[in-house]
Amino acid sequence: MQSYVEAVTKAVLNYPEKVILVGHSMAGIVVSQVAENLPHRIQRLVYISAYLPQDGEDLLSLSKQDSESLIGFNLEFAPDYSVASIKKEVLAEAICADASEDFKTMLVQYHKAEPTKPLSEAVHLTDAKFGLVEKWYIHSTNDKAVGYKLQEQMVQANGKIARTFLLATSHLPFVVKAQEVFKILIS
Repeated sequence: MQSYVEAVTKAVLNYPEKVILVGHSMAGIVVSQVAENLPHRIQRLVYISAYLPQDGEDLLSLSKQDSESLIGFNLEFAPDYSVASIKKEVLAEAICADASEDFKTMLVQYHKAEPTKPLSEAVHLTDAKFGLVEKWYIHSTNDKAVGYKLQEQMVQANGKIARTFLLATSHLPFVVKAQEVFKILIS
């Protein structure tokens, strides 16, 4: 997780003004920690179908609360459990059920395993820093990767989301409803 946070931090610090960070899925965890570390450099966080943690939470603990996700029980692990990937036969349904057939084919073809260690690394967030950063959340109501019920639960638990939006899409609203996502982001 620290590698992800360091990469985003470097990008933020290379930009001369405050930034808007957009986190999708697991990147919600990453942008949350970056906002904690650099609240004075972040104008706003925008979560898109993303994990929105509280202090001490990690992706794995949040995902275990998700009764709608198809991912958890469809993961395939390397023998040493260092990486995991979603089973190819459920990948399209879990991630992009409403995308074009060409996109689904491409997703399955190029999907790669991801490291598992960051999934269980907790974030450390405070009201004094993370709590000061404005937050928006774009819900994907037909999501089978980060279920809509879990999205709602995380937003309610945070209690400080300035604006929320609903898009009737799967986990990739920026693919299937790109113009709508773009309009939200520039608003």
